[in-house]
Amino acid sequence: MKIAIIGGGLFGTSASFILSNAGLDVTCFEARDDILLEASKINHNRIHLGYHYLRSKETAQQSIDGLVSFLFYYGEAMICHFPNYYAIASEGSHTSPEGFVKFCESLGISWQNAAPERKYMNPDRISASFKVPEPIFDYPTLKKLVWSHLSNSKVDLRLNTPCLNIEETPSGKFLISQPDGAEEFDAVVNASYRNYGKINSFLGPDVTPTIYEDVIIPVFTSPNPPIGLTIMDGPFCSVMPYGNKPNQFLLYHVKNSVIRRSSTTFASNTDAAVFCAPEKTAIYEDAGRYYPFLTDEATHMRTLQTIRAKHDNPSDARITDIRQHRPYFFSVLSGKMTTCISSALQIREWLVNGRESKQTYVI
Repeated sequence: MKIAIIGGGLFGTSASFILSNAGLDVTCFEARDDILLEASKINHNRIHLGYHYLRSKETAQQSIDGLVSFLFYYGEAMICHFPNYYAIASEGSHTSPEGFVKFCESLGISWQNAAPERKYMNPDRISASFKVPEPIFDYPTLKKLVWSHLSNSKVDLRLNTPCLNIEETPSGKFLISQPDGAEEFDAVVNASYRNYGKINSFLGPDVTPTIYEDVIIPVFTSPNPPIGLTIMDGPFCSVMPYGNKPNQFLLYHVKNSVIRRSSTTFASNTDAAVFCAPEKTAIYEDAGRYYPFLTDEATHMRTLQTIRAKHDNPSDARITDIRQHRPYFFSVLSGKMTTCISSALQIREWLVNGRESKQTYVI
């Protein structure tokens, strides 16, 4: 079979080499001049083990179920030798210390009662703190591993090649238009993420309610060693080490990091300079109330910015959703990065064996 993968992010590239190694003829179309340049690069670097999604057990379980296959291919990018804390806000949280413990026990994930030094987390604003073994990944290492897997496969990777249109032919194939012409494929996998709805709409109205968010993540320096800090569960903030970069950290705010929302994808990013300077953004101001060292020891460096997509629903769910819109046309709306390989394996089962995989850990 001749397969087209739309999108060169982590989900698109992972699906590409997994399907190619299964004997399929795979072409991956990426509109930009390199792979993993958008949401795969600009995120909080967190390898989710479930702790973050107390209101969506399905999201947490998916993240855990995908971990083994993710580590098989990308384990060298994992960083785990740093303290990581989840704390419950004393006011405004959707959960409680008891609720956090009960949730962890229901998933079988470990935790211990522990708190960081006062300079890292203001004890007056939290009701409990837990130390957890949740790791992060180093983006340059991850990208190097993806390139290695692609190079060892027969994937035809086409950079600077946007998908301009998709038409279904009378014979049931898919004609993909690109700047250099058009080409037929037996199956298509839409893994474009920020253009999820646009690509789907080429074959008819996309009725999946989807929200697109323009997101900023400030990068700051601090003389402190790597540490992870997360306040749960509501409009709060997180600090994570910026991969292997010494003394660099990522700051994310559930509310204030999202500067635009829309039901249609954005043509281009807003100028982040309007939002990123510490004296102009509410992110540092609000986060400093919880993390005193941000006020005393942090220096803003720059702001990362990307567009992310998610289903429009009232819950906190960020599940990875694979849909078969018609025979041999699939879309992947990615949730957590640990599910990238398990998602590719599921699509492989559909295409190679004609059935949905029930074996999460098949390599």
